[in-house]
Amino acid sequence: MTNSPNFFAYQERLVSLIDHYLPEAPGNRLVEAMRYALKAGGKRLRPLMTYLTGEALSVPLEMLDHCAFAM
Repeated sequence: MTNSPNFFAYQERLVSLIDHYLPEAPGNRLVEAMRYALKAGGKRLRPLMTYLTGEALSVPLEMLDHCAFAM
């Protein structure tokens, strides 16, 4: 799967989505726990598969962001 030239760009895009939709909230333990869970490396496989499938089907990334974030 790392043969895609966009693999790392998709990872960065996902991290920026996490930062956008779930901004840091120091002192808010729920948000801190959610961010910790989402930023764990193993949690990014399904969103990356979403982007790679979209790439194969020529779907614009903007149409995949919400689905990838939900994964």
